Amino acid sequence: MPGDGGALRNRRTPDGSAGSDAETLTEPLLEPPVARTSYGATDGDGDGDGDDDASAPSTSAAKKRTTSSILSAIAAWFQNLFASIGLCSRRRKPLTKTQRERLRALIDRAAIPYDATNVAHAESLRDLWKVAFPMRDLPGMKCEEWKEMGWQGVDPATDFRAGGLLSLQNLVWFAKKQNKVFKRLMRKTDGARSDWEYPFAACGVNVTHALVELLQLRDDTKKTKTSSSSNAEEEEDAAGDDASSSVPKRTTAAAAAFAELLATDPDAFENVYVTFFETLDAEWLSQGATYMEFNVVMKATTKKVKAALEKVGSRRDGGSVARVRQKLGLQ
Repeated sequence: MPGDGGALRNRRTPDGSAGSDAETLTEPLLEPPVARTSYGATDGDGDGDGDDDASAPSTSAAKKRTTSSILSAIAAWFQNLFASIGLCSRRRKPLTKTQRERLRALIDRAAIPYDATNVAHAESLRDLWKVAFPMRDLPGMKCEEWKEMGWQGVDPATDFRAGGLLSLQNLVWFAKKQNKVFKRLMRKTDGARSDWEYPFAACGVNVTHALVELLQLRDDTKKTKTSSSSNAEEEEDAAGDDASSSVPKRTTAAAAAFAELLATDPDAFENVYVTFFETLDAEWLSQGATYMEFNVVMKATTKKVKAALEKVGSRRDGGSVARVRQKLGLQ
């Protein structure tokens, strides 16, 4: 029928011929009729192909997705470029399963206090003595000789409060894996030393404590979520096949950089620990510090290590402990 936009058709008689006006009925072309959406005109408004109209929303959405992907890629490229020259932080990648597991293990270890009544803990302390003084027998778990290693009293157990069992494990690893550096720092053989030096072993406990804080190795999941971006990052870190390996979100560039080190170095924490210790000793000498300035030296060292981690973490190709040491002027 003219003027109806083709929306209606004539019904033919059984013999296939068009009927008379009396015999002809009108029926919709489609049942039920399809109205155009807000992307097009209303029914009967135009003579375009219905298929084209139906595909318009999906085509528009696809274009939007493509544009968004392109813009995101451009933004990521510029962010990496600016990060490579130190103008901003590099976009953080989701943690791998290996990184989550290693971080989870460190967080769990950092939560264990030293227990003098625990046989395994006491044995680790004896191991430390054997490596530090291989030619001498340990007189007892409480004795004056512990002060020679740099404990503040006759009972090392009283110095572990800040660092827990992890601080003892760090000292044992240091003594076994990098014995020359361990003995050099313990014996204070570098530079002009103060008459009132920092106690080596007790300092090691403080180094562990400082790194646990700097690298966000406290499992404080009760903190208030502050932003949608941090929430998303927390979800990334918690993602994975094993929920037991979920870790708190990383909110600092230094903590994120350290997590990247764990991807390729299972001993990254211990290696950063030794790096921190060497940097502290160098800072001590450069300041000509004495025991009373220990906290000042510790703060300055923490600041330097933090800056080195951030710089290495901003590299597009990732970082390594060797690069952190290089930034700190260590061999």
